[in-house]
Amino acid sequence: MPLCTLHLLTLTPSTSVPSFLSALPRSTKPILHALPIRWIIVPAKFSPGPLPTTPPPPPVPFSLLLLLLGSTGLPASVKHLVTEDWNVTTGVPSSLLKDFDATNERLLRPKEDEVPPLTGALARPKVARTGKTQDLELSQELLSWLLGPKAPRGAVTMLNLLAFRKDDEDAHGNYQKYGKAFADNVGIKRGGVAKIVGRVVNDEKESKEGKWDEIALAHYPSTVHFADMVGSEDYQDANVRWRVGSLEDTCILCCSEVVGYDWGREKSKL
Repeated sequence: MPLCTLHLLTLTPSTSVPSFLSALPRSTKPILHALPIRWIIVPAKFSPGPLPTTPPPPPVPFSLLLLLLGSTGLPASVKHLVTEDWNVTTGVPSSLLKDFDATNERLLRPKEDEVPPLTGALARPKVARTGKTQDLELSQELLSWLLGPKAPRGAVTMLNLLAFRKDDEDAHGNYQKYGKAFADNVGIKRGGVAKIVGRVVNDEKESKEGKWDEIALAHYPSTVHFADMVGSEDYQDANVRWRVGSLEDTCILCCSEVVGYDWGREKSKL
């Protein structure tokens, strides 16, 4: 199982995302690179955090998300362009990495008939009143953002960091049942795809209380499709049944992938 390292980077004030990408050696071309936009769920216990879990969400401190093949870290030639580098190394199934560029390109630039229609759940969305953001309930504040003008247009990538409960031997198995429900029904029918999933292998440094166990990078055709899922009865049934009780901590970071970037050129089409 190949090792990959996920980096959440804060760039120096004088460094733009295009200039940082241009400075990377070709030998370290990212598997995926994206602009962090907004917390959907903030972490309650582990890094990156701890952060408040009540809305509105705190500002995202990161400039760029990178997924690099290997575990050697950032190249020395670009470290001076970075002020913070939060990272974890994960084992990613080779089947997910095979032909990833082509697969991801189809997801990010789908044909019109490849984007699934909304299911109608937003006509009467299941809006929570408890404010339990860790439970991925749809608050009115989150719904307004997902449907509003500040949300990114087009496809989004949601970074999920997952820490499973250690006092429940069924926690990981239950989350896998949630993952199956997502892949077979509640996610896929809204265009949701878990395109990268990895088991964390080097997170002992993160917290004395515990560590992250897995990462997942999930694709959605739009924030509206994500809202259609989270606000639906069928999703929340799977969420409450399999996901909520299996996690000790989690966070979700909404990102917009850097598409249209001409690799190796000094300028970007961003």
